[in-house]
Amino acid sequence: MNMNDGQDRIGEYLLPYFEHKRYIPHHGSGEFRRKTSFGRSAVYYNAVPSETGAVVDFHLGLRHDLVELRLSSLFGQREYYRADSCTLLVDTRKLRRVPNGGSLVLRAEITSQAHLRSVCDEFIDFMDRTGFPFLEKYSSLAAVDRLYNDLPQTSSAWCNNSYQRCFRGMTIAEILRRENMEELRERHRAYLLSRGYAGRIIEKFDTNFARSGKISLN
Repeated sequence: MNMNDGQDRIGEYLLPYFEHKRYIPHHGSGEFRRKTSFGRSAVYYNAVPSETGAVVDFHLGLRHDLVELRLSSLFGQREYYRADSCTLLVDTRKLRRVPNGGSLVLRAEITSQAHLRSVCDEFIDFMDRTGFPFLEKYSSLAAVDRLYNDLPQTSSAWCNNSYQRCFRGMTIAEILRRENMEELRERHRAYLLSRGYAGRIIEKFDTNFARSGKISLN
């Protein structure tokens, strides 16, 4: 089956469900988003054509404006961080690992319209059981702080971009005025060095998270 338009079909099928949840499609970009008091809650879907159909994945995202606006001057993509970036972005497969073995659930490969409906219905069930409770939990900046600053094994498994995770963790700690700033700073710095982030990344980290605990926005 030709699934070159698989992403559009997924969006059309999921639209009534997400509209009911007060999420709206965002510019046909494979995203449903909902404005919140702290920024944005979002669900992303992506379908890549394959030889037999389309391979599909889903992500959950939360944007805390207080965090992202502070990051907007750090990485050279000011408009992205001011409007589109997510404070937390997680592949849903990482939230539903295979029992016992703990391995990732494989990406679904859609081969027919009936299969598309089945995959979407399974995702809707996931959202009801796990997805929306996850988004609700991490709508709290304190919960994101705990994830990034107190649960490094979990956050490193969930989040792909490790150096931005460290910058976000420090930024959140500053916003919440954590008392153990020096300990967190050294822990994140050591992690960055252990992953080979020397040079400009470490210099940027040191410049923006000085001992005073203040973030440079210049």
